[in-house]
Amino acid sequence: MPTGEAALIVNLKDDSIRMYDKDTLALGAELGGAVLVGVHTEPMVIDGEEQEWVFGVQFHAGGAFPFLGGIPSDETTNLHVEADDLWRGGALRERLLEVAQEPERMFGVAERFLCACLRRQQKARTRHPAVEFALRELRCHAGNKTVAELVDQTGLSARRFIQLFREQTGVVPKTFARLCRFQRTLVAVHLKQQVDWADIAQVCGYHDQAHLIHEFREFAGMTPSVYLVRSTEHKNHVAV
Repeated sequence: MPTGEAALIVNLKDDSIRMYDKDTLALGAELGGAVLVGVHTEPMVIDGEEQEWVFGVQFHAGGAFPFLGGIPSDETTNLHVEADDLWRGGALRERLLEVAQEPERMFGVAERFLCACLRRQQKARTRHPAVEFALRELRCHAGNKTVAELVDQTGLSARRFIQLFREQTGVVPKTFARLCRFQRTLVAVHLKQQVDWADIAQVCGYHDQAHLIHEFREFAGMTPSVYLVRSTEHKNHVAV
């Protein structure tokens, strides 16, 4: 399920990561064993058996931006980018495998690798204060905070604010707010047998139940009721 966050995924079992078409389940792409998963606005399909031994770095919203070597985050949206193309990522997988039996050392390897990525950049990149502010507000008040209100509070023009937000997080503010609201919905219904969807719609900031169902289908690729049947112990993963 889309989360509004990017991730670095390293497949330690095989030196490849395969992605499948969400509608037909046919093989869509095969990449190297280390990839940056950009922010997604639609569900992704993976084979759990192919990724049963994986090391990952889950970035906070907008957190991947400083590491992308000058590339705007929105250029990776809905894409998987081989880590080799960004950071000579093959070296990371090899280093992780060398210490694969010692999880604490694996985290140290990944931290040093990412810090080195920052040092190689000619100019340090940090998120704009307006983007930081908007991320906090939208995470806390998704569904109840409009972009116009955020623009007024940042002092930027609407065009400039939206441009900065998109480049530094991967999506425009409105889409990020919708993803936050979707994730809030998953938290509210995960592993429940029976759900009052009208009540969930009100609590999570939707106009009504029909609005919730429409948004849920767009982001999850299935209706809320199907999600309940297919849900697993991980709220963002379902069986297909």
